[in-house]
Amino acid sequence: MKINTLAVRLGVLATSIVLPGLALAGPPTDVVQSTVVEMRSTVAVEDLGAELTREQVIKISRVLQNRFSFREMARLVLGQHWQPLSAQERTEFVQLFRGL
Repeated sequence: MKINTLAVRLGVLATSIVLPGLALAGPPTDVVQSTVVEMRSTVAVEDLGAELTREQVIKISRVLQNRFSFREMARLVLGQHWQPLSAQERTEFVQLFRGL
């Protein structure tokens, strides 16, 4: 299975350009920088038009799931619309959001 990765690669490239310029140092920055390093080791930034293999997608998914709370991001994205949802609807939305 191959997946078009232009957006992923552009995100990695943009992050790798921005992060070195940050004046902040410490644990949050370290986490972001280590995430970028892991992503760059999986995705060759030089080839922005290439597609990822299934193994690369799985590795990237693991890195992201260990770093981000998709449930919290989904809650923040929905804002006031999160509260009226049932637990099942929230779970479904989080899964769909994670898939994006």
